[in-house]
Amino acid sequence: MEVTTRAAVSAILASRVEASLSLGRTPLGAVHAGAEICWAISGIPIASFNAVMRLRIGPDPDGQIDAIQEIFAERSMPFVWWVRQEDSEDGLDTKLRSHGLDYYGEESIGMAIALESQPETRVGKPISVERIVERSYVRLWFATLLESFGATADEQTAELATTVFTYLATNLLSGWHLYLASLNDRPVGTCALHLGSTAGLYSVGTVPIARRQGVGTVLTRRALADARSAGHIVASLTASGLGERLYRAHGFEEYRRLREFVWRLSS
Repeated sequence: MEVTTRAAVSAILASRVEASLSLGRTPLGAVHAGAEICWAISGIPIASFNAVMRLRIGPDPDGQIDAIQEIFAERSMPFVWWVRQEDSEDGLDTKLRSHGLDYYGEESIGMAIALESQPETRVGKPISVERIVERSYVRLWFATLLESFGATADEQTAELATTVFTYLATNLLSGWHLYLASLNDRPVGTCALHLGSTAGLYSVGTVPIARRQGVGTVLTRRALADARSAGHIVASLTASGLGERLYRAHGFEEYRRLREFVWRLSS
């Protein structure tokens, strides 16, 4: 089976919107999914967990952007504004920059795969992967995810993230599956799978000391297998430039690029 460009782009954009909205549908979050604008606040004060996904530009785009910033500012939440190519052509990039959103120059690579086509892969060391739901393991999952990106969080942020992801992991209607990989009984990698109208992979990370040992391969393979078992025929993700090679080895192909504009509270 091959994925058509149209189906792949649709899957990439649909999963990004659905996963973000699901992150906001917890007791700590808030969402808006209208025809003009779509945004989600997770309640976790880290930009990558809060998002604006689309904006139908009206006669007063500056006023629209101001209104969105006020919503996030009232909750003290930084966020990422995902910009599609067609948004850039409408001048949204320039508008966002004028409102203090930062773009760091690297596009996120939208990739997709037909789940029947994923190749068999082997790894050299015994790496275990577990789907997690218990709060203590969710907290460990979050700490491992941050470590994989060279980040840390204060106690309040860690507690908020643990609460949000525990709610999602234990709520069958959320569509979220969380995976924690261990090597020699040490947590070394994370992955999240969101199942909505399509399947999407998120939060794939490996701590520095365990890289190049197949951790990302095992995590990705497990998530794709679960997506296929759930009846999905296409899976998507957005990759960094560094992650692109790993995903191409699994059979993912590039179909779309997105820009991430980041807004943070003024210090």
